[in-house]
Amino acid sequence: MNPLRPTLLCRTPEDRSVELLVWLVQQALRGQAVVLSYEAAHGLLWPEARRGAWGQAHAQQVTALAWRTPEMTLLGLQHVRLDSFIVNKTARLPGDGHWSADRYGEREWRTVPGSARLIAS
Repeated sequence: MNPLRPTLLCRTPEDRSVELLVWLVQQALRGQAVVLSYEAAHGLLWPEARRGAWGQAHAQQVTALAWRTPEMTLLGLQHVRLDSFIVNKTARLPGDGHWSADRYGEREWRTVPGSARLIAS
């Protein structure tokens, strides 16, 4: 088992998304915060999907599922969901839609997920 990459045991993408969120929050609470690229998140949530050309439709699929995860509190950040841990692998920031939810700002985000290790794929 790779401690930097979760082993998700749930059967459906919806259940895996919650399992992944819990794992990410636990890592952050241990001082070992991790963020995922959209592509890595897709691979974890839909492991049965064929690997092929990566596209915007895949990122939208990840975002839609991530927004439906339950909200948690993490070290002063209110309303953290899975989308808080999914980033553009180049900019290492969540997409613009993330900030429009007005849960917290980029400055607050950088205190925990913003200093995390990246799982890119």
